[in-house]
Amino acid sequence: MAIAQASKQHAEMARQIQAHDWSCSGLGPMDGWPTSMRTVVELSLRSPAAMMSWWGPDAIMIYNDAYIPIAGARHGRLLGVSVFEGWPEVAELNRAILASVQAGKTHSLRNEHLVLYRNGVAEDVWLNVDYSPVEDGQRGVIGVLCIVTETSVSQLTERRLAASEARLRNMLDEQRRTGEQLIEAQRQQAAILDGIGDIFYALDQDLRFTFFNAAAERFTRRSRGEVLGRRLVEAMPETAGSMIESLFRRVLQTRRPKRLEMGSLTRPGRWLDLRVFPTEEGLGVAVIDLTDQRAAEVALRESESRFRLVVETLPQLVWTCLPDGRCDYLSRQWLEYTGVPVEEQLGTRWIELVHPDDREQAARHRAGALAGEHDYDIDYRIRRYDGEYRWFKTRGLPVLGSDGRVAHWFGTSTDIQDIIAARELQASLRQQLEAQVALRTRERDRLWSVTQDLALVADREGRFLEVNPAWKRMLGYDDEELLGKTSEWLEHPDDRERTQRARVQTGGGQALSLLENRFRSKDGQYRWLAWSAVLDGDQIYATARDVTSQKLAETRLLDAQAQLRQAQKMEAIGLLTGGIAHDFNNLLASILASLQLAERARADEVRRFLETAMSSVQRAASLTQRLLAFGRRQALDIRAIDVNELIRSMQEMIERTLGSSIAVSTELASDSGRALADHNQLESALLNLVINARDAMPEGGRLRIRTQRLLADADYCARNAGLTPGEYLALSVQDSGTGVAADIVDKIFDPFFTTKPLGQGTGLGLSMIYGFVKQLGGHVQIDTEVGRGTTVYLLLPGTRSSAVTRLESPSPLAAHALQTSAAETILLVEDNADLRDLAAKILGELGYRVLKAENGEEALEVLERQAVDLLATDVGLPGLNGRQIAEIARQKRPDLKVLFITGYAESAAREAGFSEAGMAMISKPFSIDGLAAKVRQVLSA
Repeated sequence: MAIAQASKQHAEMARQIQAHDWSCSGLGPMDGWPTSMRTVVELSLRSPAAMMSWWGPDAIMIYNDAYIPIAGARHGRLLGVSVFEGWPEVAELNRAILASVQAGKTHSLRNEHLVLYRNGVAEDVWLNVDYSPVEDGQRGVIGVLCIVTETSVSQLTERRLAASEARLRNMLDEQRRTGEQLIEAQRQQAAILDGIGDIFYALDQDLRFTFFNAAAERFTRRSRGEVLGRRLVEAMPETAGSMIESLFRRVLQTRRPKRLEMGSLTRPGRWLDLRVFPTEEGLGVAVIDLTDQRAAEVALRESESRFRLVVETLPQLVWTCLPDGRCDYLSRQWLEYTGVPVEEQLGTRWIELVHPDDREQAARHRAGALAGEHDYDIDYRIRRYDGEYRWFKTRGLPVLGSDGRVAHWFGTSTDIQDIIAARELQASLRQQLEAQVALRTRERDRLWSVTQDLALVADREGRFLEVNPAWKRMLGYDDEELLGKTSEWLEHPDDRERTQRARVQTGGGQALSLLENRFRSKDGQYRWLAWSAVLDGDQIYATARDVTSQKLAETRLLDAQAQLRQAQKMEAIGLLTGGIAHDFNNLLASILASLQLAERARADEVRRFLETAMSSVQRAASLTQRLLAFGRRQALDIRAIDVNELIRSMQEMIERTLGSSIAVSTELASDSGRALADHNQLESALLNLVINARDAMPEGGRLRIRTQRLLADADYCARNAGLTPGEYLALSVQDSGTGVAADIVDKIFDPFFTTKPLGQGTGLGLSMIYGFVKQLGGHVQIDTEVGRGTTVYLLLPGTRSSAVTRLESPSPLAAHALQTSAAETILLVEDNADLRDLAAKILGELGYRVLKAENGEEALEVLERQAVDLLATDVGLPGLNGRQIAEIARQKRPDLKVLFITGYAESAAREAGFSEAGMAMISKPFSIDGLAAKVRQVLSA
């Protein structure tokens, strides 16, 4: 709660109250203070009158800026503490007053004399204090509002004045005594008058000063030497022609005392009470400084005015009445609420505004309260200006006179219509809630009895406290066999640990959902159950559904799916082996026929038949690479590829391939970045897609090649197995061709499947692209519609690396082969004897010294004995594989160059795994020039 902003001259206590830590007091944080308390605190902070309020049973003090002078040096220590602790010297008086006010009564102190230690020493203080209860609806009295006026100055002034008058009379009486007594009296009189604190001086018949006491000297700032013996107007020129001079002369003439209150001529701003009386010699003048008293009286009047203003701003209707019950004051709020002129409500006519049904009770209660039979506290309805009746709580407190009798009644009427309406609504809601609870209880009991699911209530340790009838129907157990036990004796041994763990988690407050386990029925059979449970208080509420039949159905379904997958696998293997056998038989027939013809041919015809056999070998190698690509087992040279540049470099070739009837366009995103791929394989994949698009547009059409950067989120990756969230480069090829029918679109990536006429395709193009992209960690997607065309998307792993592989013209391979040195030694490790001998012969003819080994153990023995410049090893060796041989060899020879030779091996699927410095890879089958170039490349690196 924020205390309302006070005016600048009364803002100190507002700041202190706001900054005070109320959470440590009995009142609690300010946000929790009742509305009536906040209203009283805010009103007191705005009031210039000194106000203090007590709150709670400990009477915690809150006061405003005007109270600070009364607090004296204790200011700063009083806020937020008990009034009994803050003012211990008057604790008993305050306890008695608090008890009276908490009983609903008001209390007043008038000119109460107290001895306070507010400035560290005992001090006589006189106070006027009015105590009023502060109520808050049904909570009754929650605090006390105290309006404080200090009358110490006026009380001291009156006492000094009375004492001065008494002393003056005594002195005048003494002057009428005998001569000797008169002389002594005059001497004593002078001494006394000189010692009193009030001003006194005497003048003769000519208005010459004959006496001037010390107080007169201090006030007029004139010494006796300047005044005594001189006339009034000479000593005090400011009195010439003034009221003072006139007053003095009238007293001399009439010989009657006079009194005059006026402003000081000598000290402007001071207010004086002049009492002039005749003496035998002339005049005696007693002057009392009324300045402080007048200021106190003005402050009192202002305080009373402010108090009335506070009353007028209170939201309650305020009234007062005489002891006989006749109303003599009604606040502005009362008049505004009723809309009836005040003269029509004073006396006893206010009863006419009470609801007819409530008048008799209101009148009887008021009469009893006035007679002292009970407190004045009653609820009744009062008519508003628009005719509507609203409920009010009316309370009155008697104000006692000095004789102890009731002098007045002070009361308030508080609008409680909203509280009454809330009570009625609460009662109605309570009845509805009770009815709903009863209905829900009946429904719960009905469900508990008729449900086919198991239901139970258990303690935190899982001991059954209550079970429903379904336990008997499903498992055959009576309540007595289950209650007080856990389910451990029912659980299947394989499920016991998992069930116990779930029971502990549920007992710890963690909700359980769909835990499946098996319980033994009374006939010894186990049934599958799906459990849900929750902890509420110290009890676990759980239900279980019998899922035994679903489990059996799932088992049958899994068996059927496994059989279907096996059948599909065998069908795919049959199709694959049939296609491979067909193509390889054609190639072997070509090679066999060429070799046989070469044996019979003339010398000049042999070369032609050998070239035909070599061409078939190369087609067989290409077929093998496609199969490896489909199976994601080919060796890839993965680099960061600038795909846009690759497309631009191929555009002329693509246009020649498509012909003039097909319009080619490209949309290459400038922010597409780069892709991680094998340059040659990506080039081949793009060319395959372009050729497929051309074949789908025999009458011509449009082809668009597009790149863009994509960010795959977790949801997309979850729908496309094999992808991980991250950045991808999307390469798409779109044609306006015939499209693919929906019933065969799922087969287009199968090996040897083709929609082209017989003899126009192998059926390995798209399967090779699919295997290649998947091997990279990417994804292939196709969108097609018959008659509208097809779009194939290749999602390639993206990278922002600046290390880009660019298309370059290859150097002649033979040039590398010639750069040999007789000092270079190669260890060749190959388990195939024919291939090992052929490769050794090729390397030997190239000028290298070749050492041979059949397996890893032999290779390591050779490395122990011989100095080797290059280790050329097959990857897929029995026992130690090529990678393991290289790692062991490099432990002793870190600079050893290594060339891996692979046809097919799981570990060689990516060359990135063999891309350390001084390492390279070559795939089988290889040509002599290819082997020579790769060996030279590794040795020269």
